[in-house]
Formats: sequence, structure tokens, C-alpha cells
Amino acid sequence: MKKKSVFRISLVAATVLILAASLFCCPSYRGSKNTTVWGASDPFDIFSDTVIIQKDPEKEFVILNFADIQICDADKGAIDEVFTLMDILVEEVKPDLITLTGDQIMDLPMPWNRANKKAQDRLAAKLDSYQVKWAPVLGNHDSTGLGSVKVGYVADVYANAEYSVFRKGPGNIGGWGNYIINIMEGESVVQTLYMMDSNNYSGKHFKQAQLDWYAWAVEGMKAYNDGEVTSSMLFMHIPFPEYKDAYEYWKDSGFDTNIGNGWTFIETEYLNTEGRGVFDTFRDLSSTKYVFCGHNHNNDYSIWYQGVNLNFCVKTGDRSYYTPELQGGTAIYIGEGVRIERINKGLGY
Repeated sequence: MKKKSVFRISLVAATVLILAASLFCCPSYRGSKNTTVWGASDPFDIFSDTVIIQKDPEKEFVILNFADIQICDADKGAIDEVFTLMDILVEEVKPDLITLTGDQIMDLPMPWNRANKKAQDRLAAKLDSYQVKWAPVLGNHDSTGLGSVKVGYVADVYANAEYSVFRKGPGNIGGWGNYIINIMEGESVVQTLYMMDSNNYSGKHFKQAQLDWYAWAVEGMKAYNDGEVTSSMLFMHIPFPEYKDAYEYWKDSGFDTNIGNGWTFIETEYLNTEGRGVFDTFRDLSSTKYVFCGHNHNNDYSIWYQGVNLNFCVKTGDRSYYTPELQGGTAIYIGEGVRIERINKGLGY
């Protein structure tokens, strides 16, 4: 009996040591919970429910988008190369706002937990160094669940950064980081930006509650704007299935330049095909005229489809898979109208 007791004690002690070592070597970064609750009957207030950025009426408002950076601190030299490209783009475009359409990091499984955390922290510090407001949405690689950097930690990093305007948004509608930015001249709305989490591979792209929240916000903005629907843009990560429909429509037109422009269609895989029809909400409410996404690194086109301009943003950096010619960012100029410039630097920068 004594031998068995000693064995059991030794086994328990060994198990405790193994668990302690695991926690030390592979710490978990969970962040805080999102306890904000939204209801369809909530009153809408532009000053509390949205981020307001003032536009200089004498010049265009410039947005620079970075897409699918997908850095990891386990590959430090590569991060520096991507940051160099970002530096070049910021210096060239001189943006008033930097947006990021998801997959900012490559969330690797254990034991790269610290590398995942450092990548998040380094990216936030890099973006803050530009002293320009920045607004990210989440992608499927930002918190895959495989590693120990949880989405709550990612959201905390974004929300607490000095120049970030990220908000966690309601915690009961699906996803993290559903929030609204209004670009204004004084009290007049120039453009509304809906920043939304397209979720991971499971589910139906945007959840119904996210669509209800979007419709609530569109009506709230309409009420603020004396009954007129405000012009808006949508920033997300994973494209609607209708992006492929739009490409086929453009292709059938003989690639009419009045309908679309951009790189040859290369990547045919579209995830979240069950999300078909989600696009209809944005089309039918007649507010969102421009949609920007990432996710498919080899696609780079802009197509007018059913009254909405669907855009793939240029991939930023050579992490993960890529097309050498498609390296850079997407510039969006908002003035009397909207113009979009895809900036391709190639691998030579």
C-alpha cells in the first residue's frame, strides 16, 4: 500500500509540474469580456453610438487600407519587411485614417503563443507610430482558437491603442468589433463607415443580429440626416458569395471598364457560401454603396454590381500566400465623390 501511495503522490506531483510548465511556456492571453448589450428598441445617438472624425472641407478625406498583413513574431525579419512597405504607403498616401480589413496576424497554434501576442502588440505600436487614427476589423486568422491569444485580448489591444478608434461593439449580436465611424464636416455627415466582423468559417457570414443592428444604425443615421439616407461604406474581411456573381457579370460584359476594373480574376475559392443573401440587406437599404474586403489574397478588382461597388483590397506584405505583383494597399479618397486607387508596389517596394 505504501508503494502505491508513493506512486500516486509522485504521479500527481508530476502532473502538477507538467501543467505548471505548460502554463509557463504557453501562457494564455484572454483579455476582457464584452458585456455590452444592444437591443432593437434602443435609441440611436450619433454622438455616443458612433466614432466621429472631422474632415477638412477644403480637401479630400483620405483612407489607406492594409489587407491581410498576417504577421507573426516568430518571423521577425519578415515583420520588418512588411512594416517597411507600410511606411512607404503611409508616406506616399498621407492618410487621414488607416483601415485594416482583417487577418492582421497569423494566429499560430501552441507553442507560438508569445509570438502571437508580440505580433499583436508590435502591430498596434507600429500603427500608433504614424500618429494617424486607425480602424481595424477582425479576420478569421486574428484569433483562430488554435492558439492562446483569444479574441478578447486582440480587441483589448485595439481598443486601448492610442490612435485606434476601434470599438468592441455590442457583445450580443455576433463577432467582435461591430462599430460605426462617421466622417463629418461640422455637424454634416459626409460618409458613414460600417466596420463589421464577418466571423470565422462557421456560420452564415454576418449573423442576423448583426444585420438587424446595421439596419437599426442606417435608420438612426437617416433620422439624424433629416430623413435622408446617408451614403456609407462597409469594411469587412470575408467577401460575400455575390463577389463571384459580380465577377461573372463583369466577365460576361467583356470586362466593360464602366462596370469594373482591376487584376485578372485568379482565386476562385469563396468561403462561407452559406452567406448568400446577406448582401441583399446592404443593397436593399440603399445606404452602403461601397464594400471593401480582404481574405482572398490573389484578387484585386472593383466591380459595380446591383448598385453596389464591391472591392477586393490589395494585400499588404508577402506573409502567407500572395501574387508578387499584388503587394501594397488601397487608397480611398472622399470628396465631392469617391475614388479608389489600388496601389501595387510589387515585391521590390
